[in-house]
Amino acid sequence: MEPSQKNGPEPAVAPTAAAGPDPFDLGRTLRISGMIDWNAAEALITNLETLATVSNDPIRLVINSPGGLVACGLAIHDTILRLPVLVTTEIVGCGYSAGALIAQAGHRRLMTTHSALLLHEVTEEFNGSAGLSHLRRVVTENKARQGVIEGIFAERCKQPRRAIRSWCRDERAFGAQEALKMGLVDGIIPPAAVPEKSPTPPAKA
Repeated sequence: MEPSQKNGPEPAVAPTAAAGPDPFDLGRTLRISGMIDWNAAEALITNLETLATVSNDPIRLVINSPGGLVACGLAIHDTILRLPVLVTTEIVGCGYSAGALIAQAGHRRLMTTHSALLLHEVTEEFNGSAGLSHLRRVVTENKARQGVIEGIFAERCKQPRRAIRSWCRDERAFGAQEALKMGLVDGIIPPAAVPEKSPTPPAKA
C-alpha cells in the first residue's frame, strides 16, 4: 500500500448487476477494480453510504484491485465498519495491498477459487529530492501506518502481529485455500454448478 501512487486507469466503482442468482438485491452490488486512489475511494464511499441510507438490505462489494493509497484503503475500510448494514466482501481476481485491507472490513469475507490476496509493507514514492528531516518524518509516519494495518489484520484474522509483520515484510501472497486457513477470508466461492443440457430427442418420422 503506497501513500503516493501514479495515476492509473479509472477504477470501476459504480453499482452493477451480477450475472446469475445472487442472495442479495442485484442493485446492491458494488465493484472496485484497478488502483484505489482518491477518486475511487470517494465514489465508492458515496455509493456505500447511499445504499445504506435507502435500505437495510445487505451490500455486496466485489474487489479486484492491485492496491493503492493507504489513506484511501483505510477510509473505505472504516466506512464499511460504520455502516448500519451487513457488507460481504468478495475478492475476485486479486485483492492486493489496500484491496486486501478493504476486504477485512466485510462482515463475511469471501474469495473465488483462483483469486489471490497479497500483503506488503507501506511504501513511499518520491518525486524529486527530499531533505533528511522530511525523510525522517516519512519513515515515522509510515511506521505508524504500518502498525495500524498490522493491528487490523491481526485482530480480524486472529493471528499474532509478528505473523502479520512477517507476511508484509516478505510481500506474501496467498491463494484461496491458504487465505482461508490463515483467517484472511471466511469462505471460498466455488465455481457454479451448471446443469447439463438434456439431449434433444430425435424427431419422429
